[in-house]
Amino acid sequence: MVGQCAQLNRGTLLVNGTLNGCSTTTVAGVRGTIYTLEVTEEGQTIVQVFEGEVVVEPQTEAIDVLEEEETQSQERGFPERDSRGTSEPKQLGLKQAEPSPDPNSDPSQVPNQGATPDSANPSEATTETVDFKPDSAVIVAEGQQITVDAEQEEAVITALTPEDFVELLEGPLISGFAAELPGISDLRGAFERLFPDIPVPSSLLPVSVPVPIPSLRLPF
Repeated sequence: MVGQCAQLNRGTLLVNGTLNGCSTTTVAGVRGTIYTLEVTEEGQTIVQVFEGEVVVEPQTEAIDVLEEEETQSQERGFPERDSRGTSEPKQLGLKQAEPSPDPNSDPSQVPNQGATPDSANPSEATTETVDFKPDSAVIVAEGQQITVDAEQEEAVITALTPEDFVELLEGPLISGFAAELPGISDLRGAFERLFPDIPVPSSLLPVSVPVPIPSLRLPF
């Protein structure tokens, strides 16, 4: 732990709650959410926000802020606070890609998509590159992923897909547990908000608990 951060050097961490996640280059500051923090073999930091929002900022300055706020809170007797960085966080507004029209449908019934680059190539509408310099702070919203390249001092924001939810649910961080984990209902709600026209994956459906049958004692 560094300040109020769980330090991750390699691998993937799943957080459900108010714990900040730190890599060697990045701090993900939260106030209650569900997200994953991954550090790749190449040293990139990837944060996927499945529910809530996360403020992502460079490591050195963010750690100083965390430690300073923790010290001030303890001295004044206030509850500890999560870091939000020293600069105003940048809110990014990505939109989900529109589904491709059915090639067998009547072209006259397909809505006019216009000639703008975003609508011509929906994948571009879900990607944005931003600066990630020492004074940066980026808000990553529900349904977004940020990939940080600290050496290039930039980060790429993309929109999560339904497959990202399924990969999380069927991966080693969640799958294999006998009982439903805390936060699954929040994940289900986020999926329904982000993808209202897509059926909820079976792994997100409520788990039915069998009612125990009382044993009977026969008179012989």
